[in-house]
Amino acid sequence: ITTTDVRFGRPGFPRGWPDIYTTSKALRRLIGKKGVKGTLSRTVDLLSKNDTRSEYPEFASKLLPGQSFSNAKLVEHQKGWRIVKGFAVYDLHDGPEGESYVAYKHWWNIREDESWVDLTPAEPGSHTATVQVRLLLESELGEKEE
Repeated sequence: ITTTDVRFGRPGFPRGWPDIYTTSKALRRLIGKKGVKGTLSRTVDLLSKNDTRSEYPEFASKLLPGQSFSNAKLVEHQKGWRIVKGFAVYDLHDGPEGESYVAYKHWWNIREDESWVDLTPAEPGSHTATVQVRLLLESELGEKEE
């Protein structure tokens, strides 16, 4: 789901964060009732491959880039952390700040302490490979289509 043609954008973390969350009409429209119907959002720091190996060695070779659904299921199965379904939201950096966003269906997990953790690595060489933080948005529309 997007606010513009994604062929003309380079996705990244929303510029102007956190102020843009309240000042951008395009972002509010995307994440609100007319868009993906988000109910809760948080930013999550992404772990590098080395950090994942040291903090979660049991997943070092099992987590696949771009496969958030299967990764979240694996983490739930092995750690007992429940799955959160929703969207990863990106700013399309080739457009004007605050005007162009895209939301991809994405799943992650929630620890016992209620903190969100997203162990899905970015795809090497992809447009999101350099993103260090993800904006995650919980949504009833985040269910995987069969």
